[in-house]
Formats: sequence, C-alpha cells, structure tokens
Amino acid sequence: MGGTAELIPKDEHIYRIVFERLNSSLSSVRETAVNTLTGIVATDETVRVAVLARLEDQEEYVRRAAVDALTGVVATDLVVRNAVLVRLEDQEEDVRSAAVYALTDVVATDETVRAAVLARLEDQEEDVRSAAVYVLTGVMATDQTVRDAVLARLEDRKVYVRWAAVEALNGVVDSDETVRDAVLVRLEDQEEAVRSAAVEALTGVMATDQTVRAAVLARMEDQEEDVRSAAVKALTGIVTTNETVRAAVLARLEAREVYVRSTALSALTSVVATDETVRAAILARLEDQEGGVRSAAVEALAGVVATDETVRTAILARLDDREDYVRSTTVEALSSVVATDETVRAAILARLEDREDYVRSTAVEALTGVVATDETVRAAVL
Repeated sequence: MGGTAELIPKDEHIYRIVFERLNSSLSSVRETAVNTLTGIVATDETVRVAVLARLEDQEEYVRRAAVDALTGVVATDLVVRNAVLVRLEDQEEDVRSAAVYALTDVVATDETVRAAVLARLEDQEEDVRSAAVYVLTGVMATDQTVRDAVLARLEDRKVYVRWAAVEALNGVVDSDETVRDAVLVRLEDQEEAVRSAAVEALTGVMATDQTVRAAVLARMEDQEEDVRSAAVKALTGIVTTNETVRAAVLARLEAREVYVRSTALSALTSVVATDETVRAAILARLEDQEGGVRSAAVEALAGVVATDETVRTAILARLDDREDYVRSTTVEALSSVVATDETVRAAILARLEDREDYVRSTAVEALTGVVATDETVRAAVL
C-alpha cells in the first residue's frame, strides 16, 4: 500500500479503499493505512479526524503511527494538539516518545505543552526522558525552569539521557556559570560519550575560563580516543595564543591512534607558518604509517608550500604515495605553485597517468591555470 500514497489525492477509488482500511481488523493494515494517508492529513479534514481516532487504537504501533501522521498539524490544529498531548500519558513508551517529538514546534509558544513535556523528564523510560530533553532544547536560553530541570538530568542514571542533557545545555554554557560548572563535572563521567559531549559543550569558553581550559587539557590523557580527539578539537581555537595548549596538542602528533594524530594536525594548521617547531613536527608526519595522517599532514602544510622549499620538496614526494587519496591531496596542495615551479608542474603532469581516475581529475584541475601558457600541458590535458 505504501506505493499508493502519491496517488491518493488524484484517485478517489484508491482514496476510499485506503480510508476504509483505517478500520481493518488487522492492526498491520490499520498502521499502513495511517502511514499512507499522512500526506493529506493537513489538507483533508475527514482523513484528519479518522487518523485522530487511531490515537485510541488498541495497538501501540498504530497509535504511534497516528501520532507521527498528525505531527505536521499540531501547530495549527488545537484539537489535534490536545489529543497528542494526552498521548504523553500513553502506557507505551514508544507512543509517549512520539508524542513528545510531535509537540516540538509548539513547546516555545504553548505553556501547557511545555509543562507536560517538562513532566516527561521524570518518565520511567530513558527514551522518553531523552526525547523530552531534546524537545526542550529550544527554550533552554529563555526558560529558567526548563533549564534547571534539564540540568538535573546531568545526574540521570542512564548515559543517553546525561548525554542528551549536555547537548541541550550546550547553548547556555557560555552565559550561565551554574550550567558551566555542572557540565565541567561531566568531564569525569564514567561514560566516554558524555565526557566527549562535555568537552564539546565547553569549547566556547576555552579562551576565557582557565579552569575549563585546564580541565579540558587533562582530557587529552583520557583513556578513550574519542575524548582525547574531542579535547584537541576544543582547544584548536587557542593554539595560536596559548603555548601550553600548543605544546599539549603538538604532543598528540605521537598518539597511537590515527584519529587523534589527524585531529592534532588539523588543530595545528593555523601556526604552521609561524612556528618552526610545529612545522618540523608536521613535516615528520608525512612519513606516518597511516595514509590518513599523511594526508592530514599534507593539508596542514599546504599553506607554506609557496614559501618553504623544504616543505615543498617533502610534499612533492607524496605524489608517489601508495594511497590514492594522499596523492590527490598532494596534487591539491601543490596546485598553488604549478604556475611558478616547473618541477612541480612536471610532477603533476605525470599524475595525468595515475591509475586512479580521481587523482587524474585532480591533476587536470591543478593544471588548468597553465593550459593557456604551457603547450605541453595543453596537449596532455586536451
């Protein structure tokens, strides 16, 4: 029946058949009928009323389908809104979660809805609590009651709810010290997902809050790779101005995990031109055993290719890298000097014969600027 959805507004016969299926004795058929009619709930009042009745269906998945189908009219139809609101008390968590999400667009404007969703922060099921946290995110900055209630969820027994609370509070960390202090505590959470989220949430105050900065710096030694990488990313913005941070990020170039090394390379890009120690350390990563790290090193050094002959020569060697994406990144990095360096131009010209088509395509793009002036290039490209 799913394929008939687009035909319903045009075919009265199909419309009637599907509509009648809303009262089928088979719950799976009723569910399919609800889903099929979703597209015309907003424009057909008869359909809307019929789908509304399915909110009282004896099967939870039919009720959930009805909630989902009515979501688009919750903001404009008060009858629908009130009926969905009742589903926040449904005995099944999937239906309660669906109802919470369905009310998202009116949480900011309807105080009754907001209060009802707020109550779901105490739901016995974590999926419903996390849904409520998510839906209330939009009013976090303006409603202190909501903020305090979500703040309490940072102590929730379930990891996903704590994670959702950190994410929801992200937007007020900069302006609310109470929130900031509570998120800071989550850097010690037993679950890595929560620690990573806390690191990301604190990024905006890294430059101005020394306590936060020190705590995030400590996360560079976290036992989990994702947390260490998050800490590097969060500190990227102050690498140029804070030598302690820069040194800590520089040390991550020797991390055992590929992603941490790559993240550190990206973080240090802004100081490659001005810090010779950083530049030399990144240069060494061109020989890293992992292609992803070599590629990140090429990207980080691209900005000094035109001015540093040592860097240019080292990057030029990556045109013969065993990994095609490293070769492609190298061509891009060298494109800025194709017009002025004949050695580079000749090396990129040779990449027109590369075994990988996207490396060849990158080489063509890099050579475009000299097609008009270099007959050899023109002949090879055209």
